Amino acid sequence: MPQGKPGRMLAALRLGALAVLLLCATPPPAFSQSDPALDAFKRGDFASAAAAWKLGAERGDPRATYNLGYLLHGGLGLPKDSEKVIALWRTAADKGFLEAQHSLGLAYLAGEGVPKDEAAALRWFATAARSGLPRAQYTLGKMYLDGIGGDRKSTRLNSSHV
Repeated sequence: MPQGKPGRMLAALRLGALAVLLLCATPPPAFSQSDPALDAFKRGDFASAAAAWKLGAERGDPRATYNLGYLLHGGLGLPKDSEKVIALWRTAADKGFLEAQHSLGLAYLAGEGVPKDEAAALRWFATAARSGLPRAQYTLGKMYLDGIGGDRKSTRLNSSHV
């Protein structure tokens, strides 16, 4: 961060702390109306949930792909593996899964599993925000308000971000 800009530095620290807190509270697994894997997850049977979501991920289901990444992120039923988490979330995000897009934004903002990259975080939040995910809309607005990943003086989103 540039010297002589304590306001920006403080804003970056606040937003970084927010990103770490939000990433620790990554949204729980996404579910559909009837999902035996989610039932297993709720019972604490993470190994069964992981097995079911792994099958779904192999079939290309973005919800299952995201949820498998969630288990890996938390070390639930599987050993933690940040590299696999990012790969799974990116796969789900590329298929338009909003929770995965938001979680990738948080990962880039905090530098967890990927190099810290505010511009990449901004792009992922903007992608999810455009599709209506409230958490992404809030985080994107906070980034713009604090001048993180973009120009604070902007009153609207840069077209390269939306």
